[in-house]
Amino acid sequence: MTTQKMVLRDFFSKHKTLTILLFLSSFLSSASLLLIPIFVGKYYDILFEYHTFRARILAQIGIDFSQDIHRLLIFLGIVIGLHAGTLFAQRFFTKYLGEKMALYIRRKLFLHFIEAPLSVFDRKPVGKLLLRFTGDIRSIQDLVTKGMIRFCSDLLFIVVIILVLFSLQPRLTALLSSSIPLFALLFFVFHKRLRANSQRVRSARANMAGFVTERLQSILSVKVFEKQKEENKTFRKLSKKLFHRAIRFHAIDSLIHVFLVVILYGTLLGILKYAADLYHSGNNISVNGGMLTAYIMLLLTAFPFIKRTLRVQTLWQKAQVSFEKIIQSLNLEMEGAKAAPVQPSDQGHIVLNDIHFAYRAKKPILKNLTCRFVPGKINKVSGQNGSGKSTVFKLILGLYRPDSGTIFVDGIPINPETSKPMRRFITLVSPETRLLGQTVLDAVCESPNPRDIKKAESLIKGKTIRLLLGSIHDLNQKIGEGGRLLSAGQKTALMLVRALISGKKFLLLDEPFLALDSQGKAALWELLHQIKHERTIVLIDHEYNNKNDVDPVFKLSPQAGLKQTGEVFASR
Repeated sequence: MTTQKMVLRDFFSKHKTLTILLFLSSFLSSASLLLIPIFVGKYYDILFEYHTFRARILAQIGIDFSQDIHRLLIFLGIVIGLHAGTLFAQRFFTKYLGEKMALYIRRKLFLHFIEAPLSVFDRKPVGKLLLRFTGDIRSIQDLVTKGMIRFCSDLLFIVVIILVLFSLQPRLTALLSSSIPLFALLFFVFHKRLRANSQRVRSARANMAGFVTERLQSILSVKVFEKQKEENKTFRKLSKKLFHRAIRFHAIDSLIHVFLVVILYGTLLGILKYAADLYHSGNNISVNGGMLTAYIMLLLTAFPFIKRTLRVQTLWQKAQVSFEKIIQSLNLEMEGAKAAPVQPSDQGHIVLNDIHFAYRAKKPILKNLTCRFVPGKINKVSGQNGSGKSTVFKLILGLYRPDSGTIFVDGIPINPETSKPMRRFITLVSPETRLLGQTVLDAVCESPNPRDIKKAESLIKGKTIRLLLGSIHDLNQKIGEGGRLLSAGQKTALMLVRALISGKKFLLLDEPFLALDSQGKAALWELLHQIKHERTIVLIDHEYNNKNDVDPVFKLSPQAGLKQTGEVFASR
């Protein structure tokens, strides 16, 4: 089982050098930023012969210029150059490591999604899954670069500043440090509320993204049936819900921001009150203007880093929600994870033995399904809409698992270990198997090797396919994503070409005649009879009937999936 810890450990182990470089550049960038105002203050000390605590601060880190202003300016130039260089390195390495993490997660996610069982996509809209590749990955990028590496760098830098402050004024620093647990407790309360609202915002954003994706994929239906008004009304409702949840989130987030400012100026007020009390008590040895200025200057320099460190919990909580979703996806069951080598016989038989299947409990689609499809013939399957015809194909392909019963393809039982390897021998032509790629060649060839290209050229020039393709006559012709520039009949023809190029023994055809005219139907029927002796063909069809058809026809019982007993298929 994949865990968040395993993912992070694996990633950092592969990018140790980059991680160390980012940590060092972050720390040096912060340290050089602190040194610049101290060097400028020391410049004023030397030039105007002041004697402040700036020299003492520099002495704490082992730097002493005496009265050599030119040497000081050289070191100041080096520090400015160091800050510029480390700032660039910090920003660049942050983005670089973040993109590396995104690349790492995207590759793992895509592999798990395309290897996930079909049931995963039945349960969750594709639009919601797309969030894993956008918002969720962005949150994890921030977690790795800002919430972990930069946080550790800032924490080390704050410790260094506290040590310097302690050397200047131990009692005051100890007093300020004692208030940290109280602030931490208050932040915990605020951020607990913030996380709950963050989850609500994320859920609303996912719902809206899923809705938009599905509607844009169905834009033709929206336009043809004039659903713009209704869909816009639904979108406005979803976006309004997202808006209100986001406003509540930002209200809490703004409250946290204001709380940090109150801490800053409250701390400053406390220091001034402390110094005033010491001064009026006559203990003016332990505090003076120079020390107070240096102390406050150091504290103000450190505060942006303290603020960033305190706010990192917001980032952690947001990333935690995203990481949970990513981990759930990475723990999806993968097809073929335990794939067994298969060696089918040459019989060419498909046997379904006492199959029961239901998409939802207590609502079976198929019961007691028993039949045999044989080679050398066109095995026709017909039945009412919703009787489970397409489901039978998905069971044969191993895309779904029967609740009980066994399916054998060429003597091999279809189960989680064999379903993926057996697809090397089974192909499907169906409206659900969309064309992939932008050109005819992309759509029909699994790989652009010379053998497949030659096959494709031969097929599209053949009499039957050429008739079905119409204006399509070039492998490099653009078809649009998913074949959107093609007619339904042209899509069917290219799906058939894709199936024939694969050379697979078992050919499953789901309503191939549906989008064809009478001439196209006759041509396709003739082609199927030509190739039936080379493979096992199973055809779902209830529309086209040829009087010369003498092949077996199996009819799905009208009561399929309800109360029927015995064989679901009865031979005519």
